[in-house]
Amino acid sequence: RVVTREARRAGLRVGDVVIKIDDDEVRTRAAWYLVLSDHRLGDLVRLECRRAGGVRAARIRLHPFGSR
Repeated sequence: RVVTREARRAGLRVGDVVIKIDDDEVRTRAAWYLVLSDHRLGDLVRLECRRAGGVRAARIRLHPFGSR
């Protein structure tokens, strides 16, 4: 699901599958948490998402889960 307004403004949609955060591949939930553990709230990250057979990139700022 798309949690923040910033993510929606960046063009992320429900159903997008995050495949990279910055230059790190994200294939599992554990990888997601491991990659994000290297970042702090407020950091700007580049996401690559798979949508309908294509790949889309977006830059978003990290916020606490459930905020904004």
